[in-house]
Amino acid sequence: MYNKKKIISHFFDNNKMPVANYYEYPFEHLVVDNCFSPNLIKKVLTNLKLKERLFDKKVMGGRFIVRNDKEDFKKIINDKNSTLKLYKYLKNSKNFYKLKMFFQKSIPKVKTNKLKFYFDYSIGKKGYFREPHRDSDSRVIIFLGYFNKTNEGSLNLYKYKKNHNKIYERRPKMSKIELAKKIEIKSNRFIFFPNSQNSYHAVSKIKSDKIKRYFCYGSYCV
Repeated sequence: MYNKKKIISHFFDNNKMPVANYYEYPFEHLVVDNCFSPNLIKKVLTNLKLKERLFDKKVMGGRFIVRNDKEDFKKIINDKNSTLKLYKYLKNSKNFYKLKMFFQKSIPKVKTNKLKFYFDYSIGKKGYFREPHRDSDSRVIIFLGYFNKTNEGSLNLYKYKKNHNKIYERRPKMSKIELAKKIEIKSNRFIFFPNSQNSYHAVSKIKSDKIKRYFCYGSYCV
Protein backbone atom coordinates (compact mmCIF):
# COMPACT_ATOMS: atom_id res chain seq x y z
CA MET A 1 0.00 0.00 0.00
CA TYR A 2 1.33 3.44 -0.93
CA ASN A 3 1.94 5.78 2.01
CA LYS A 4 2.01 9.48 1.35
CA LYS A 5 4.95 11.32 2.81
CA LYS A 6 3.96 13.19 5.94
CA ILE A 7 3.94 16.94 5.49
CA ILE A 8 6.11 18.72 8.04
CA SER A 9 5.60 22.29 6.86
CA HIS A 10 2.53 23.34 4.92
CA PHE A 11 4.33 26.56 4.02
CA PHE A 12 7.70 25.31 2.81
CA ASP A 13 6.38 22.10 1.24
CA ASN A 14 3.67 23.88 -0.79
CA ASN A 15 0.92 21.59 0.45
CA LYS A 16 -2.38 22.97 1.72
CA MET A 17 -0.92 26.43 1.94
CA PRO A 18 -1.42 28.11 5.30
CA VAL A 19 -2.23 31.77 5.80
CA ALA A 20 0.94 33.55 4.68
CA ASN A 21 0.88 37.35 4.65
CA TYR A 22 3.68 39.46 3.23
CA TYR A 23 4.08 43.06 4.42
CA GLU A 24 6.44 45.89 3.51
CA TYR A 25 5.58 48.19 6.42
CA PRO A 26 7.50 49.13 8.51
CA PHE A 27 10.00 46.73 6.90
CA GLU A 28 9.64 43.56 4.88
CA HIS A 29 8.25 40.66 6.91
CA LEU A 30 6.23 37.53 6.46
CA VAL A 31 3.66 36.27 8.97
CA VAL A 32 2.76 32.61 8.48
CA ASP A 33 -0.01 31.00 10.50
CA ASN A 34 -0.22 27.20 10.63
CA CYS A 35 3.30 27.13 9.24
CA PHE A 36 3.99 23.56 10.34
CA SER A 37 2.01 20.43 11.02
CA PRO A 38 -0.17 21.19 14.09
CA ASN A 39 0.70 17.78 15.50
CA LEU A 40 4.42 18.56 15.25
CA ILE A 41 4.01 21.89 17.03
CA LYS A 42 2.03 20.27 19.84
CA LYS A 43 4.75 17.66 20.29
CA VAL A 44 7.47 20.33 20.34
CA LEU A 45 5.58 22.18 23.08
CA THR A 46 5.18 18.97 25.10
CA ASN A 47 8.88 18.13 24.77
CA LEU A 48 10.00 21.61 25.79
CA LYS A 49 7.84 21.42 28.90
CA LEU A 50 9.28 18.03 29.79
CA LYS A 51 12.84 19.38 29.46
CA GLU A 52 12.24 22.77 31.02
CA ARG A 53 14.89 22.04 33.69
CA LEU A 54 17.55 22.45 30.98
CA PHE A 55 16.58 26.07 30.43
CA ASP A 56 18.76 27.57 33.14
CA LYS A 57 20.42 30.45 31.28
CA LYS A 58 18.45 33.64 31.88
CA VAL A 59 18.79 36.65 29.58
CA MET A 60 16.76 39.76 28.75
CA GLY A 61 15.03 39.90 32.13
CA GLY A 62 13.19 36.59 31.87
CA ARG A 63 14.09 34.66 28.73
CA PHE A 64 15.42 31.18 29.42
CA ILE A 65 17.40 30.01 26.43
CA VAL A 66 19.23 26.96 25.08
CA ARG A 67 21.31 27.69 21.96
CA ASN A 68 22.32 25.20 19.30
CA ASP A 69 26.01 25.75 20.05
CA LYS A 70 25.65 24.60 23.68
CA GLU A 71 25.83 21.09 25.16
CA ASP A 72 22.35 21.29 26.68
CA PHE A 73 20.88 21.71 23.21
CA LYS A 74 22.00 18.17 22.41
CA LYS A 75 20.05 16.97 25.45
CA ILE A 76 16.90 18.61 24.12
CA ILE A 77 17.14 16.91 20.73
CA ASN A 78 19.03 13.72 21.65
CA ASP A 79 16.01 11.39 21.71
CA LYS A 80 15.16 12.14 18.07
CA ASN A 81 11.88 13.76 19.00
CA SER A 82 9.90 16.57 17.45
CA THR A 83 12.36 19.24 18.61
CA LEU A 84 15.06 17.57 16.52
CA LYS A 85 12.74 17.20 13.52
CA LEU A 86 11.81 20.89 13.55
CA TYR A 87 15.42 21.98 14.05
CA LYS A 88 16.77 19.85 11.19
CA TYR A 89 13.98 21.00 8.90
CA LEU A 90 14.58 24.70 9.49
CA LYS A 91 18.33 24.26 9.21
CA ASN A 92 18.03 23.09 5.60
CA SER A 93 19.38 25.84 3.33
CA LYS A 94 16.64 25.23 0.74
CA ASN A 95 14.27 27.07 3.07
CA PHE A 96 16.55 30.09 2.99
CA TYR A 97 16.14 30.31 -0.78
CA LYS A 98 12.37 30.02 -0.60
CA LEU A 99 12.30 32.88 1.88
CA LYS A 100 14.74 34.87 -0.22
CA MET A 101 12.13 35.00 -3.00
CA PHE A 102 9.89 37.07 -0.73
CA PHE A 103 12.66 39.45 0.27
CA GLN A 104 14.29 40.31 -3.04
CA LYS A 105 14.50 43.98 -2.08
CA SER A 106 16.60 43.35 1.00
CA ILE A 107 18.65 40.17 0.62
CA PRO A 108 22.15 40.23 -0.89
CA LYS A 109 23.58 37.36 -2.95
CA VAL A 110 24.64 34.53 -0.67
CA LYS A 111 26.38 31.27 -1.56
CA THR A 112 24.90 28.13 -0.02
CA ASN A 113 28.26 26.88 1.23
CA LYS A 114 28.76 30.15 3.10
CA LEU A 115 25.53 29.92 5.09
CA LYS A 116 25.58 29.24 8.80
CA PHE A 117 22.58 28.53 11.00
CA TYR A 118 21.90 29.91 14.45
CA PHE A 119 18.98 28.54 16.46
CA ASP A 120 17.64 28.41 19.98
CA TYR A 121 14.66 27.15 21.90
CA SER A 122 13.47 29.61 24.54
CA ILE A 123 10.91 30.14 27.27
CA GLY A 124 9.77 33.67 28.04
CA LYS A 125 8.66 34.24 31.63
CA LYS A 126 7.82 37.19 33.89
CA GLY A 127 10.26 40.03 33.30
CA TYR A 128 11.18 39.09 29.74
CA PHE A 129 11.38 42.00 27.33
CA ARG A 130 13.60 43.23 24.56
CA GLU A 131 14.25 46.81 23.58
CA PRO A 132 13.92 47.89 19.91
CA HIS A 133 17.00 46.76 18.02
CA ARG A 134 18.37 45.36 14.78
CA ASP A 135 20.20 42.02 14.87
CA SER A 136 23.92 41.66 14.21
CA ASP A 137 25.03 42.21 10.63
CA SER A 138 26.06 38.59 10.04
CA ARG A 139 22.40 37.50 10.17
CA VAL A 140 20.65 37.58 6.82
CA ILE A 141 17.15 36.18 7.38
CA ILE A 142 15.67 35.94 10.85
CA PHE A 143 12.67 34.02 12.13
CA LEU A 144 10.65 33.56 15.29
CA GLY A 145 8.26 30.68 15.83
CA TYR A 146 5.74 30.29 18.63
CA PHE A 147 4.43 27.08 20.18
CA ASN A 148 1.68 28.46 22.41
CA LYS A 149 -0.62 31.47 22.56
CA THR A 150 0.07 34.19 25.11
CA ASN A 151 -1.55 37.57 25.68
CA GLU A 152 1.71 39.22 26.77
CA GLY A 153 5.14 39.42 25.15
CA SER A 154 3.99 40.54 21.71
CA LEU A 155 6.48 41.11 18.89
CA ASN A 156 6.59 44.84 18.19
CA LEU A 157 7.94 46.44 15.02
CA TYR A 158 9.34 49.96 15.07
CA LYS A 159 10.24 52.69 12.62
CA TYR A 160 12.10 55.96 12.78
CA LYS A 161 10.05 59.08 13.26
CA LYS A 162 9.85 61.53 10.38
CA ASN A 163 12.84 63.71 9.57
CA HIS A 164 15.45 61.43 11.09
CA ASN A 165 19.03 61.76 9.84
CA LYS A 166 19.05 58.47 7.84
CA ILE A 167 21.67 56.94 10.11
CA TYR A 168 20.37 53.52 11.13
CA GLU A 169 21.74 52.64 14.55
CA ARG A 170 21.53 49.05 15.83
CA ARG A 171 19.83 50.18 19.02
CA PRO A 172 18.19 53.55 18.41
CA LYS A 173 17.01 55.73 21.28
CA MET A 174 13.29 55.48 22.03
CA SER A 175 12.95 59.20 21.42
CA LYS A 176 13.91 58.65 17.75
CA ILE A 177 11.50 55.81 16.93
CA GLU A 178 7.84 54.91 17.24
CA LEU A 179 5.76 51.75 17.38
CA ALA A 180 4.52 50.80 13.90
CA LYS A 181 2.99 47.37 14.39
CA LYS A 182 2.21 44.85 17.12
CA ILE A 183 2.07 41.12 16.26
CA GLU A 184 0.17 38.80 18.58
CA ILE A 185 1.69 35.55 19.81
CA LYS A 186 -0.18 32.51 18.50
CA SER A 187 0.65 28.81 18.43
CA ASN A 188 2.21 27.74 15.12
CA ARG A 189 2.74 31.33 13.97
CA PHE A 190 6.14 31.92 12.39
CA ILE A 191 7.48 35.34 11.45
CA PHE A 192 10.31 35.75 8.94
CA PHE A 193 12.12 38.93 7.97
CA PRO A 194 15.40 40.05 6.41
CA ASN A 195 17.95 41.70 8.63
CA SER A 196 17.79 45.00 6.78
CA GLN A 197 19.10 48.29 8.12
CA ASN A 198 15.69 49.29 9.49
CA SER A 199 14.43 45.91 10.81
CA TYR A 200 13.77 47.24 14.29
CA HIS A 201 11.88 44.80 16.47
CA ALA A 202 11.22 44.39 20.18
CA VAL A 203 9.33 42.29 22.71
CA SER A 204 6.79 43.85 25.05
CA LYS A 205 7.35 42.97 28.70
CA ILE A 206 5.80 39.85 30.20
CA LYS A 207 4.37 41.03 33.53
CA SER A 208 2.44 38.00 34.74
CA ASP A 209 4.14 35.16 36.61
CA LYS A 210 1.50 32.80 35.17
CA ILE A 211 2.68 33.23 31.57
CA LYS A 212 5.27 31.09 29.82
CA ARG A 213 5.95 31.80 26.16
CA TYR A 214 7.52 28.80 24.42
CA PHE A 215 9.23 29.74 21.18
CA CYS A 216 12.23 29.42 18.91
CA TYR A 217 14.51 31.96 17.30
CA GLY A 218 16.69 31.32 14.31
CA SER A 219 18.71 32.99 11.61
CA TYR A 220 20.53 32.12 8.41
CA CYS A 221 23.91 33.78 8.74
CA VAL A 222 27.09 34.46 6.79
